[in-house]
Amino acid sequence: MWKIFILAATWTHLVCAQCNFQDCNRGQPLPMPNGQQQKSPIMDYYNTNRPNTLASETHTAQSVHPNAPPSQIYFPNDSYNVRVPSEVFDARLFGLLSGALQDRNFCISPVSMQILLTFLSTVSEGKLFDELSRLLNLANGGHTQVAQIYRMLTQVTRNNDNVSNTLILANKLFYDWRFGETQPNFNNYAHANFATEVNSMDFVNSLAAANIINHWVATKTRNLIKNVVFPNYLSPDTTALLINSLYFKSEWQTKFGTYDTDLHPFHLNNQQQVQVEMMYNEDIFRYGEFEQLGASVLELPYKLEDFSMLIILPNEIEGLAALEKRLSTITIKLIAHRLERREVQVKLPKFSIEFDVDMVQPLQHMGLYSLFNNDSRINIFKDQTQRPLVVNSIKHKTYINVNEIGTEAAAATVAKITPLSIPLQVKSFIADHPFIFVIRNSNAVYFMGHVVKF
Repeated sequence: MWKIFILAATWTHLVCAQCNFQDCNRGQPLPMPNGQQQKSPIMDYYNTNRPNTLASETHTAQSVHPNAPPSQIYFPNDSYNVRVPSEVFDARLFGLLSGALQDRNFCISPVSMQILLTFLSTVSEGKLFDELSRLLNLANGGHTQVAQIYRMLTQVTRNNDNVSNTLILANKLFYDWRFGETQPNFNNYAHANFATEVNSMDFVNSLAAANIINHWVATKTRNLIKNVVFPNYLSPDTTALLINSLYFKSEWQTKFGTYDTDLHPFHLNNQQQVQVEMMYNEDIFRYGEFEQLGASVLELPYKLEDFSMLIILPNEIEGLAALEKRLSTITIKLIAHRLERREVQVKLPKFSIEFDVDMVQPLQHMGLYSLFNNDSRINIFKDQTQRPLVVNSIKHKTYINVNEIGTEAAAATVAKITPLSIPLQVKSFIADHPFIFVIRNSNAVYFMGHVVKF
């Protein structure tokens, strides 16, 4: 069996990367933060606590978690609450991980995973293609939607390639030279449709190969990510390494004043609290209170066009788990649509998250099996007599840093202008207990996770 490793890196400082290849034991449960291991936490949680309401193309608020009180779900069949294929994928992936990681901060990049899996679907066949088609809803427009997201990404990249506000998409396929030539026109197709560069490599010389890969990654992430692959992760059995990278950096439209940051208690639960650096701002923001979610939502816009961070804060200190279950009944798009401009006093902790997880187990639960066994049919090379190319591991590693300036520190001075035409009651939004964050634009969710501890 030959190995094909996926190094899908999504970076933001926000920095997110799917990386670090090694042989994985798919029977092992997800590592937990205390160093112990629970028995299949993702699978156990999903099987016992999650409804299977996300397997079809569209869902409205009527698809409710069985334990959610019906009186708390008020949304009608709103067009903004109909999930398109990419949102079905986002919700399922977030639901699996958030349920299993209630005691751990985490961040994932749904759009990065979708781009990577969509690319694989275009070079797969047989049972593998069928599973990818179902997972991504390709027959119901998922392929088209990912293509639209990709075109938007490339346009934003062209329009915003500057130091302070940047979105960079880059893909690379390294394959072992011993497998000969790729399929006719494959290189042109990969470049034209997925901005994917294709190069052969000698994986036998693992040290040289790792250096080349790390140099490429460091260049694309402006030296924020280094040594993402070590020589011992590569072997003579390695046939290909697929890298999907998404680097995001942007300042807030309205920055938090550094002199306003002060220590403030953050409630881990009803009994415990810790002191954290709490940022402060008061301005006109889009804001909403959702009784059906038991939460309030604040949108913090970035300078990068159409991008923003949503902070979804449960009303109760220990309300995160219930909120995340109810979140399966409503789209992020609808939440954003229902927000209104209000004057808001904001207190938000500075936070950073470093998180990694092997995506094999979640993807298997979502119905993708053939990618990880001998049913894998990845059609890249002219010579198709070789043994199956099997993915051993999909490591998803993320790093996010949120501070007064935005998603990466920078020296800047800004004058705050408050419109005089909105003399509304001032709302208070104090994120002093566990919350969800979402980085999105009108097309897709780029990063999503929750903060539960410091």
